[in-house]
Amino acid sequence: VPPLLRGDSLRIAQVLTNLLSNAIKYTDEGEVIVRLLQEKRENDAVTLRLEVEDTGRGLDTDQQQKLFQAWRRFEVAGSKASGSGLGLAIVHKLLDVLGGDIRVNSTPGKGSVFSASIPCRLTNTTRKPARWDALRNLRVWVYESHHTTTRALSHLLTFWEVDFRVWDHPSELFDALRDKSK
Repeated sequence: VPPLLRGDSLRIAQVLTNLLSNAIKYTDEGEVIVRLLQEKRENDAVTLRLEVEDTGRGLDTDQQQKLFQAWRRFEVAGSKASGSGLGLAIVHKLLDVLGGDIRVNSTPGKGSVFSASIPCRLTNTTRKPARWDALRNLRVWVYESHHTTTRALSHLLTFWEVDFRVWDHPSELFDALRDKSK
């Protein structure tokens, strides 16, 4: 994703807030993951794909077809969550105004992935802010037992052009630290 883009930040934030709120509301255990990817780029037009994935209860085909209609609430088996039934209808309308769209891929008992396409424009400059230049000289070692967090950290460090190494086991990291201290 280019670091500097022009878009309707208030509407995009509302889309993210509503999608994230629903994912958290319907995920009793597991995780909620947010991804932002560049879907398409032509000249100065960039289409972003915002994905919110959860390990919640999931939705059947009938529920998915009614999902973006206002006031269409339905019970999700075993869920204590409630709402007005407006959040996803608002997301759909906001994305319509922005010229984007939204899709859902869901399996009952496995969770859901909501994917929103959001058109933006490149700014006049695509250079990274100067504060990131200082990060290039850093060397970082990463150990994180949660695989998803390790991937997120790796993406950020790569984007910031940081020299890093990911350790699979803490014992390997401790051995390397001992060797460096000698």
